[in-house]
Amino acid sequence: MVGEEFNIEISEEQIAQADADVIFYTTFSGGEERRTKFLANPLWKRLKAVENGNVHEVKDEVWMTAVSLQGAHMILDDMARIFKVDPAKA
Repeated sequence: MVGEEFNIEISEEQIAQADADVIFYTTFSGGEERRTKFLANPLWKRLKAVENGNVHEVKDEVWMTAVSLQGAHMILDDMARIFKVDPAKA
């Protein structure tokens, strides 16, 4: 997705807008049924990141609600793990 937005909530009809090299997604507490339906959508399976195995589920309580320095470090640690970067050197 081209643009300046950090995150975007999209409907099933808008899945193609999520086409990117890497996708991070999260599910809020109680949203597991919607998550399962969304990920089963044939449009989801056509995205580049999905086809290339570059989709990463992240913790909602960290990525969406942690508004602290510790939360930021947790997000950076997740990204370092995903992109195979040594966080001490980055």
